[in-house]
Amino acid sequence: MAQDAAHRAIKEASVIHLSDQDQRQFAELLLNPPEPTDALKRAVEAHQRLIGPV
Repeated sequence: MAQDAAHRAIKEASVIHLSDQDQRQFAELLLNPPEPTDALKRAVEAHQRLIGPV
């Protein structure tokens, strides 16, 4: 019983509900991502210096 409730709570907390418009925009960005910004490029460079190649 408690385990079922816990599973439901986790599922409800981890599912994101998007409007139709948001779903279309999300899919569009996945299929056609924008060019990385200078800030993102700097972040990747910093990550590679600290952690290693991506």
